Amino acid sequence: LTSLDRKQVNACIIFTIFCSIVKKSRSDEDLNITIPSSQFDIDFSASSNIVNSLEDFFDAVKAFSWLPLTNGPTVAVISNAGGPAVISTDEIVLQGLKIAKFDEVTNKKLTQILPRSASIHDPVDVMGDALAERFGHTAEIIIKNANVDCLLFLLTPQLMTQIEKTAEYISFIYKKYKKPIVCSFIGGNMVNEGEKILNKSKVPVFRYPERAIKAIALMWKHSQHVNAVKYA
Repeated sequence: LTSLDRKQVNACIIFTIFCSIVKKSRSDEDLNITIPSSQFDIDFSASSNIVNSLEDFFDAVKAFSWLPLTNGPTVAVISNAGGPAVISTDEIVLQGLKIAKFDEVTNKKLTQILPRSASIHDPVDVMGDALAERFGHTAEIIIKNANVDCLLFLLTPQLMTQIEKTAEYISFIYKKYKKPIVCSFIGGNMVNEGEKILNKSKVPVFRYPERAIKAIALMWKHSQHVNAVKYA
């Protein structure tokens, strides 16, 4: 790495797994934890994506390999369960991203296709009885909105949930619009077939929403760096 010039480094997508060094003192029970920042020969802060675990690293590699970079920090969430949607909203804010604000046209279209009890504001709750078609129609309306930079689908297997068909709808929408889409299918072995469909279509899917949102946040950070270098 020391032989690379600045232009070469900027052209690369670098992931830095940032960890501490644990040193044992005379007593095995007494651990002294130090972060050896002074031992780095190169300052990666401007051109790399710092992750804190191998799980985050592999999640980021999947997202960067399969998706176009997001053009902005705004994320729209489509979910069939209220709890995961609320948790995801908190995580979006914590990761430095933004919740989408839909215009009147988008809100009107969502009102026309969703039940009265559904939430038409981000995060959009399509309700637990949502079939694949409702997921798909909702996504088509939202992804056309200029204020939406990325879509996050949350699916939990409920009585009427069409897991595989919903995954096929999501795959179709991603191929059609080419905007970044990430998914969290929460349900263990019950969602395996849906995950296979998404993976085949190169739509990143994660078991938990927090992992998906971290991947989006890293992509946005890298996108900002690319733009800063491009227009410098």
